[in-house]
This record gives sequence, C-alpha cells and structure tokens, in this order.
Amino acid sequence: MRTGSSLKYLRSLLIGVCSLAVSCCVAADVIETEAGPYIGISGGKTLEWHHEKHSDLIAQPWDIVILQEFSTRPLTSSTGNGKGADRQAFYKGIEDILVLVEAENPDVKVYLYETWARPNLVLSGHFPDLEAMQAELREGYSQAATDFALAGWFPVGDGFLAAVNRGISDNPATEVTEGPIDIWGTDKYHQSKYGAYLSALVIYQGVYNADPRELPVGPGSTAAELDIDPEIAEALQTVAYNVTLDQTAR
Repeated sequence: MRTGSSLKYLRSLLIGVCSLAVSCCVAADVIETEAGPYIGISGGKTLEWHHEKHSDLIAQPWDIVILQEFSTRPLTSSTGNGKGADRQAFYKGIEDILVLVEAENPDVKVYLYETWARPNLVLSGHFPDLEAMQAELREGYSQAATDFALAGWFPVGDGFLAAVNRGISDNPATEVTEGPIDIWGTDKYHQSKYGAYLSALVIYQGVYNADPRELPVGPGSTAAELDIDPEIAEALQTVAYNVTLDQTAR
C-alpha cells in the first residue's frame, strides 16, 4: 500500500518497483480488494486526510506500506502554507495509520518516503538553498522512522540533491546549469520523469535490498520506455545506490 500527495503523480513507485515500470499518470486512487495494491495519490493531501477518507482501504493485511506526507508538513520552518511545518500533525498521521495496518498484520513493514527540497520555495525566499530544506526533511523523516520503530525510510529527496551535486541534474533555484537533465518538473516543485525513475530506484533498493545498478537500461527496459538515455539512467542508478549506502552509514 502507498499513500501520499501529488509528489508521487508518476505511477508505479510501488506496484511496479520490482520491474521499475514507472509510467506517467493523473492523480487517482487505484484500489484492489484483499490487500491488493491501493495507491492513494491525491494532490495536496496529508496523511491525516488519507486516514480520514480511506481508513477502510488502509485497514487491510498489507505486507508493505509506504507513507509520504504532504511536502512541507515535516518541516520546522514556515512556508506560508497551512498544512506545512507541523511535526505534531505529521506524527499523528503516521500513528493513526500504524494503528490501522498493524491491527490487520502485526508484521507489516512500514516505510517513510522522504520527499525532496522544492526549488520554488528557495526562489520564493523561504529557504536559502535546497540543502537547507532537504536537511529539515531528512531530519523529519529519519527521526520519525526511528521514533516509530519503522522498517525504514527511503532517501528519495537526498537522491535529488545528490543528482545536482554530482552534475547530473540542473538546480532550477540557481542561475547556473549544474547538469544536463531536470529532476524537477517545469513547476520547480514536482518530479520529472527522471525524478520518478530515481525515486523508484531508491525504493527498489530499499524494499528488495537489491543493487539498482544491475537493472537494464537498454531496449525494453523501464529507462527506455521513459526515453531516458542509457548513460543518464546508469548515472541515476549509481546515485540511488550511493544515497542508500550513505543512509545506512549514518
């Protein structure tokens, strides 16, 4: 099961992670019964909202649950959004969902999906740079995973920042061009196809404990279906591998 906001509009970050079948989609709730895939994706919604609106779907005997909060709620700095910078509400959303899923399967593995720093919030003056916002997100998600004794958290946002720092992706919040691709979409908020691919790679490695660098990038691969150049795909695979190793080393 996966619940989250609009930061996961590109589909199959859970259903197709095993094959990295990431494809574009519109915001929707994909529902199957008997603990089949439930993808709760609704723009601008919080974990609290998913608990209130879809508790019957969440309360299933899931084996794996991935939770992603509204993009600014785990922060400590204000962004002028009523749903942002509210750690107490963030924790309450996790706690309420845990009650539902653990009642159905005490052995369920619950992960948190760390989101990424938003260039639009840097450009609007809410953060000095991407690093500052990512540091708050990292602390928020990693601490919550520890406090609730969860199976782990996926450093997706750290991967976005690493792609910039390693000269793979451009940073829309600066005047220079750091890399040849755009991890973020044109709104400088959501992810592009490259971001979705990197997100899936991080989750793939985290869930299956598998090396994403071994995934194919040629004809017939997910990278090819997304029209991602093989060299870029391999570079993103390396980023995913390294940020997950860095997370483990902390």
